[in-house]
Amino acid sequence: MVDEVIRSLIYVFLIMPSVVIMFVHSVIYFLGGGKSVRRGARAGTGLLNSGVSVVVPVKNEPEHIVIELIENLSKGLSELRNDYEVLIVCDDPPEAALGLKKASEEHASRLGLRNFRFIIRTEGPKGRATALNYGILNSKYDLILFLDVDSRIREDTIPKLISCIESGHDACVARWVGYSYRKTKLGVSLTYSMKYVVDTLYRGRHNLGFMIFPLGTGTMYRKDVLLKVGLWERNVIQDDMYMGTKLHGAGYLVGYSDEALVEVSVPSSFKAFTIQQTRWAFGAIETLKKGYLKYVVKRSRDLGLLRLVEGALFLLQYIPLASLSLSLILIPALSILLRDDLMRMNVYFLTAFSVMTVAYGLSIYESLEKLKLPKLRILKSMGSIAAFTISISPHILTHTIKALLDNRISYIVTPKGEKELESGRDTNLVLFATYLTATLLGNLIIGNYFTSMWVGVFLAGIFYTFLKAEKLVHA
Repeated sequence: MVDEVIRSLIYVFLIMPSVVIMFVHSVIYFLGGGKSVRRGARAGTGLLNSGVSVVVPVKNEPEHIVIELIENLSKGLSELRNDYEVLIVCDDPPEAALGLKKASEEHASRLGLRNFRFIIRTEGPKGRATALNYGILNSKYDLILFLDVDSRIREDTIPKLISCIESGHDACVARWVGYSYRKTKLGVSLTYSMKYVVDTLYRGRHNLGFMIFPLGTGTMYRKDVLLKVGLWERNVIQDDMYMGTKLHGAGYLVGYSDEALVEVSVPSSFKAFTIQQTRWAFGAIETLKKGYLKYVVKRSRDLGLLRLVEGALFLLQYIPLASLSLSLILIPALSILLRDDLMRMNVYFLTAFSVMTVAYGLSIYESLEKLKLPKLRILKSMGSIAAFTISISPHILTHTIKALLDNRISYIVTPKGEKELESGRDTNLVLFATYLTATLLGNLIIGNYFTSMWVGVFLAGIFYTFLKAEKLVHA
C-alpha cells in the first residue's frame, strides 16, 4: 500500500487545486449577490454629452456577420442622444477587403447609420492589438466602445455604459449574454453557462470590490486613459486582460454594469470552442506572469493583500482544468504501477472534496435557475457543460504549460458563422480517450475500483462530447 503521506501529496497537488478554486468561485457567487461595494469611485467626469466611437476590428470574417453587425448598430445607436461614429478596421488584404468594404458602406447608408467608416489598414504590422490602436488613434470622441464583429448591442447598452463611466470609472465592462449561430448542444449549453461565469467572475467580484478586468468586446474606455497607459500591447495573446493589468497598475478604476447588455457569440463547434478556450488559458497565465507582476503587484500596498491574491486567482481560473487533466493522466497510471487504489480517499479528503464540489454545483444551479429553465433542463445542461469542459482539459493543460515555459503560440481567431462548419475529428482527444480507456481497464483488472469509477465518469463525458456536442437541438 502507498504511504499515507504520499497519497496526501497526490491529493493536495493533483486533486485539490481544481476543487479549491471552484469552491472560491462558489463563495464569490453567493457572497457577491448582495449590494455592490464602492471602492474609491471618483466624482462624475461630466462626459454625458460627449460622443462615442465604436471600434470593431475585422479580419477574415464572413460577410454576413459584418452585415449583421451593421444592422444591429443601426438599431442600437438609433436612439442615442450622444454623437457617435462607427469604425470598422479591416486587416484583410485590399484585394480581398474591397468587396466587403463596398457592401458594408452601401448597407450602412441604406440603414441610415451615420458617421460610418470602413478602413482597410495597409500600414504597420497586422494583428488585433495594432488594429485596436489604429482605431483609437483615428477616433474623434472621448469615449471608445470596442466590439467584436459578432457582438450585438441593445438600444440602452451604450447609455448605461456612459453612466457607468460618469459614476467615476475609467473603463466599464458590459454584461455578456451568450447566443449561438447554430443551435448545437454545445452552443446552447455555453449560452447557459455564460450566465454563471458572468454572475461569478464579473457581477460577484464587482459587488465584493475586487479588480475587474476588461473584456475584449463590450468594454467602454475613456480615450485619454488608453493613451496614457500606452495603448494595447502587441506581443500578448490575451490583450484585454493585459490591458486590465496596465489600468489597475496605473491606479485607474474599471467598473462593471450589470444592466448594459452585450450579446456575444459562443462557439457551436468543438473545434471553435477549443481554439477559443486554449487561447484564453494561455493568455491568462501570460498576463499573470508578465502584466500582473509588472504592473499590479507594485501597487500591493494600495490594493491590499486580499484584492491582490484574489486578482491572481482570477487569472488562474484555468488551473482547475489543467490540474484535472494532469490528474487524469497521472493518477490512473500510478494506481496501476503502485497497485494501489489511489482514489480511495480517507474521510478527511473525501469530506473536503464533497463539500466543495457540492457548493460549486449548487452555485451553478442557482444561477441557471434564474433563467427560468425547467429543473430537469438545468441538471442536463450542467451535465453537458461538465462533459464539454472535461473534453477540452488536455488542450488547456498543454497551453498552460506552454505559457509557463514562455513558449509562443499563434493568435488564431475563433471561427464564426459558416467557418465553424470547417471542423474535423480532434485527434488529441481521441488519443486521450484511448489512454483513459486503457487505464480504466487496467485498474479494473487489478481491483482498483474507486480509481476505475473516477476515470469512468470523465471518460463518459468525453464520449458524450463525441456523440452530442455538435448535434442540432431545439432550444
